[in-house]
Amino acid sequence: MRILGVLAASLALCLASIPVGNELLGAQCAQERRLRSLEGTTSTSITFVNYSRDMIRTYWIDYWGVRKFCAAVPPGGSHVQQTFPAHPWAVTNSQGNWLTLREAMAKYRRI
Repeated sequence: MRILGVLAASLALCLASIPVGNELLGAQCAQERRLRSLEGTTSTSITFVNYSRDMIRTYWIDYWGVRKFCAAVPPGGSHVQQTFPAHPWAVTNSQGNWLTLREAMAKYRRI
C-alpha cells in the first residue's frame, strides 16, 4: 500500500493501473530487469509528485537497462522531467525500496 502515498490524486486521468498487490508489485519489479529505453524523437515530460512522508528517488532506465538517478523528490514536492515516450522510469523510496515502474507517454502525465 505504500505506493498509494506516491501517486497523485488524479490517478484516473494519469494511470491505467495501480500496482497495490504484492504479486503485481513483484511482477513489475522483476519486469524492470528486462526493460530498456527506446530511441525517441518526440519530447515529452513526466511529473513525479510525492504525496508520501518519505523522500522518493526517480531513475531513468537507459538504453542498456541500467538505472540512472535523476531526482530526489522531498515529501510534498514534485519534479518535472523531460523525457521521451517509451522511456521507462523507476521510483524508489529513500532506502532504495522499489515503489513503482512507469513509462512516459506522448501526452501529459502526472505521477
